[in-house]
Amino acid sequence: MLKIRDRDFRIKDATIEAFVVDPYWHKKYNSMGASGLHWSLNVQCEQEEFEGESWTPCVYFESMVLPISAWTNLEGQQVVWRAAHDAQTGERNGGFYVFEHGDIAKGCIRIGLREGSNFKIEWDGLCDIYWDDIYKNDVPFSLITQANFKGITVMASEYDTAETVRTRLALYTDVNNLFQGPFTLSKNKYQDGVGMARCEFFPILSD
Repeated sequence: MLKIRDRDFRIKDATIEAFVVDPYWHKKYNSMGASGLHWSLNVQCEQEEFEGESWTPCVYFESMVLPISAWTNLEGQQVVWRAAHDAQTGERNGGFYVFEHGDIAKGCIRIGLREGSNFKIEWDGLCDIYWDDIYKNDVPFSLITQANFKGITVMASEYDTAETVRTRLALYTDVNNLFQGPFTLSKNKYQDGVGMARCEFFPILSD
């Protein structure tokens, strides 16, 4: 359940995913940006009606850097912030969507007990909604849910192979508890004509 001040919302879906940026793209187009492995958390809620308006909240954090060496070690992690944007990268520290994308000025994410590929999530903070004077800025919210870890996507280019993306991912996390999907070339290309590619890794459950 998600609570926004005094309004309750049933949670429809909650997922944890991770991605590794393509080093070719990073070097050529975003050399000042963060590289490596990034984790994301996305919580989607059921639609509710308030005062004739439909509310379908979405709470997300698209790029968390966590000090862990395997996806199973998500259990026990905590992310805390006290500003809407990261002081070093300028990237948003989480986002909140109801009528438009807003900031989460202060927040705390606690990742709890793991059951298979599901993790207990507790998240609270202050968000922007831009609805009225009460539901505008720094609106308190809290949620408790179970989030499913979907896997890790390694972004790549046509210069990569299934072996190079696996080797790259192994620099950041244990790949022995991940099943590697096919290496896929995209129809999309970068501005210089180099083809994009990707490879997805899925959790292997041993217990």
